[in-house]
Amino acid sequence: MWMRIKKWLLVNAERVVPSLRLWALQLVLEAEEKIPGKTGAQKREYVVRKLDEAVRLPWWLEPFDAPLFGLLVDIICNRLNEKHGHVWNNLLAKEIIATTFAKEQPR
Repeated sequence: MWMRIKKWLLVNAERVVPSLRLWALQLVLEAEEKIPGKTGAQKREYVVRKLDEAVRLPWWLEPFDAPLFGLLVDIICNRLNEKHGHVWNNLLAKEIIATTFAKEQPR
């Protein structure tokens, strides 16, 4: 069974990950706007729930998707904090999306 999971992930990850990352980033920004004043954990739960409801995986991967989505949200928020500081909710969404995962220029 684990070989099937690994094979499915390898086949689909290259196609799915970039668009999923962008969508998760958009949901993080949406959570900032739609549920202001909530804790980071509550906003994280909002984003993970939205992703989990929308993404249908094979039955044998369903137990793993929410933890993986949570990890993805954590990575995105860490990246936002690195790039824009801890007060990035007032930046323009277009600016955040364009710069958060832009490749670093070599020095």
